[in-house]
Amino acid sequence: MSALVPLSIQRVLYLAAHEPDLEWIPPERLRRPQQIREARIGDIGWRVGSALRTWRRETASSAPAEKPGVDGWRLPPHIRRAHWHRGVAVHATTEPSHGPAGQLARSSTAIFHGHALACLVAADRYHHLETEIEPALGAGKVVICDRYVPSSYALQVLDGVDQDFVAGINAHAQRPDLAVILTCDPVMLQQRLAARGSHGRFEDNHEFSHAETARFHVIAKMLPAEGIRTLVLDSTRHHADFLARQLTTAVQTLRSLPHH
Repeated sequence: MSALVPLSIQRVLYLAAHEPDLEWIPPERLRRPQQIREARIGDIGWRVGSALRTWRRETASSAPAEKPGVDGWRLPPHIRRAHWHRGVAVHATTEPSHGPAGQLARSSTAIFHGHALACLVAADRYHHLETEIEPALGAGKVVICDRYVPSSYALQVLDGVDQDFVAGINAHAQRPDLAVILTCDPVMLQQRLAARGSHGRFEDNHEFSHAETARFHVIAKMLPAEGIRTLVLDSTRHHADFLARQLTTAVQTLRSLPHH
């Protein structure tokens, strides 16, 4: 009986949290669905378990590797949903932004190339920071931006611009607390783009997915060397909910550090 007490407490922590660490299993995934009458079957603690395994891998090996985990810092082994802060305000945004320069950059990739497009994207970034990102941060919100400076290291460099030039025009952009890179098999990436539809010149080129994927692998190693915490997640094998929960853990852990 004494052995069941700590196990029961663990499950209470998983289930009683603000966001329970529970995923109901669809009937088609059950091995013996015919034996289930009134009960519902679910996975408990799969989210925290994944975070703990990531932490153990990072602490067990000092060799650099591209894996789900935050480069340059450790996930504490006591992560539990019940320990997390509640009511965190989040501001979601994107780049190019929806401001005037961002809309021009989005709609004019067939017109602007190379250095001209790189400068237009950088101009939009500074305006975006001034009018949207910095005010949201000042209000105490967590800002999640879909694409930021690392995307310029990919797209603008692949568009023929020297990386040092890209770094120079973005030198005064605020550094992110965490850079998140979603990797994907180039073939699957192209299938997703085909299903969604092209958003511009870069996505019209079917070979671009291979070059972009390879470039982001380089960037994933470059950012930690520059002192930027980097989280690399594989979107080929994992569904969106899993990726979102990985990101949630990373952000919550980062917020719990003393300097945040």
